[in-house]
Amino acid sequence: TTSAIVADNATFSLKEAIGGVSIDETTGELTVGDVQPGTVITVVVRSTVDTDLTKEITVTVVLMPVDLTENGTYDVVLGSAQGIAAIAGDVLYIKTASGLKTELANANVITADELKAASGVSYSECMTINFYTENQVYQLNAAFITKLIKTVADLKEMSSYGTSHRNAHTGYYVIANDIDGAEQDSFNALSYDSATHDNYLTQGFRGILDGRGHILKNLKLAEGRLFWGIGNNAVVKNFALIDPVQVGSSSYIFARDVVHATISDVIVKADTASVFLDTDCGATITNCVFILATNGSSVINTKDDAFGGDNHTPSVINNVAAVVKSNSGTMSALFGTYYKVSGSYADYEAANGIRDHATTAAMLSALAEEDYIAGWNSSYIAYADGSLKFNGTTVLSA
Repeated sequence: TTSAIVADNATFSLKEAIGGVSIDETTGELTVGDVQPGTVITVVVRSTVDTDLTKEITVTVVLMPVDLTENGTYDVVLGSAQGIAAIAGDVLYIKTASGLKTELANANVITADELKAASGVSYSECMTINFYTENQVYQLNAAFITKLIKTVADLKEMSSYGTSHRNAHTGYYVIANDIDGAEQDSFNALSYDSATHDNYLTQGFRGILDGRGHILKNLKLAEGRLFWGIGNNAVVKNFALIDPVQVGSSSYIFARDVVHATISDVIVKADTASVFLDTDCGATITNCVFILATNGSSVINTKDDAFGGDNHTPSVINNVAAVVKSNSGTMSALFGTYYKVSGSYADYEAANGIRDHATTAAMLSALAEEDYIAGWNSSYIAYADGSLKFNGTTVLSA
C-alpha cells in the first residue's frame, strides 16, 4: 500500500527503520508492505530551507476491511459458532464503528454480552460490523439472532425463558421453517405476564419475533393463547398461525394485551371468539388477516386506549381484513368495546383500510372483485389464483 505525505521544501525519512516500510526522500511517498497491524511508523519531515526545522508525523498501520456488505445480511446465532464461508480463518474480535473492539472468549462464537460490548445492543435484525481474524478484517451486515425456532420444542424453550425472565423478555427470535404441532406436545404462552396499563415497560414480550414467511399450524396452546402480553417496542411479524388448538380455555387466541408494540404481516385462522383481548396505548396492528369464521365475535375484544401510559397514545389499526361470524358490518366486528373511536363504522373502515366479512366465501368474493390486499405492500400476504396466500401457500380457497 502506498500513500503520500505532502510538504513543500522538505525531505522525508523514517525515524526508525521498519522491515517492509520505505519512504521516498523527495516525494514523501510512503510504501507499506507486509507489516503487522498496529505498527506505528514515524516519519521525519525536514525543511530544506532550514535543516534544523523538523516535524515528526506518526502513521498507524491498519487493515483495510474486506467489504462483504453487498452480499446481503448474514445470520449469526448468538452463542453458536458462525460459519460464514466468505471469511477465511477464525473470528477473534468484533467491533462496530461506535463500539469497542471486543475479544471473543471462544473463536467464532459471539455471545449477547460480547455483542453488547462491541455495539451497545445484545441482538439486532441488522447491523454493520467488523469481524477480525488473525490477519484480516471483514466488514459485513449481520442479523444477530437470540434463537432460531425450528420445532415445537424451541417454542417451549422460548416460553420457559419468558416465564423465568418475566421482566426481561427481549431478544431477536427467528422462525426458521414451517412448524406443524399436530403430533407434538402443548406449550405455554410465549410470554409469561401481561403488558397492560403501566407495566408495559418491563413486562410481556418486548423483543422481536420474525416469522420470515413461515407457517405455524396445529399448535397446541396449553393456556389457550400464543402470548400473554406483548409490551414496549416489541415487534411480532411475518408468520401465519393456522388452526391452533386451544388446550386451555381462552376467548382469544393471539395475545391478551398489545401495548406500545407492533403486529404486522400476520394471518390468524382460528376457531375462537377474538384474536386479542386488548389493544392498549401505542399498539399498532397492520397488514394482517384474521379469520374467525366459526365462533368469531370481534377481532379485538377491547380497544383500551384509556390505559398504557405515554399520554394515552391511541392504538392504530389499519390494513386489516377479517372474517367474523358475528357482528359483520358493525364496529363490533373489529372492537367489542372501544375508546377514542368516533364517526360511523363505514368512515372508520374507509379511513383505516379495514375490511370485514361474515364468511370466508364473502372474503374471497370481495378479493376477486377488488384485490384490496395488493395495496398493503405486504411482504407475504397476497390474493392470487382465487385464493388467499401466505408466502405462496394457500391459506383460504373456495
